Amino acid sequence: TEVDEMSARLEQLEAENRRAQIIATRGGTELRERLEDYERHVHQLEALIPQQEEVSALLNDVTTVARQTGVELAVLRPETDEVGPHYTKKSYELDLIGDYHDLGRYLASIASLPRIITPVNLEVTRFQGNQSVLDMEAPAQASLQIQTYILPSGPPADAGAEQQPGG
Repeated sequence: TEVDEMSARLEQLEAENRRAQIIATRGGTELRERLEDYERHVHQLEALIPQQEEVSALLNDVTTVARQTGVELAVLRPETDEVGPHYTKKSYELDLIGDYHDLGRYLASIASLPRIITPVNLEVTRFQGNQSVLDMEAPAQASLQIQTYILPSGPPADAGAEQQPGG
């Protein structure tokens, strides 16, 4: 009787092990597929982040879009970079002058560039300067920041600091 009970228990445990192996095999395949999806997604996101050498071209695009939308770029001033563990955030202060709708088209256009640029801290006011020099019905002035993120382009900066010439 005891042998029969132990044999039955053994069969039950082997059946549970087979079920667990099947589930683990399915789960492993599913996990691999999810990992591949995440890797594709990360590569797509990284393609949106400019490299350090692309920042000047990106700023050129920002000024070109201003001309195309009829907006005057009064100020484009770089701010201090914020270095993070995975990226560096670059910010620029902008002052724009243009018709209200042109300012909106400008913001939509720079936000739609092929690289990530985020307009933040937007303040729009009525233009208080000499309106006679502007060919606009109701000029507005916008002050904002644009932010972009760049990936590091090599080893961390402190890695080279450890190596002294001649040492």
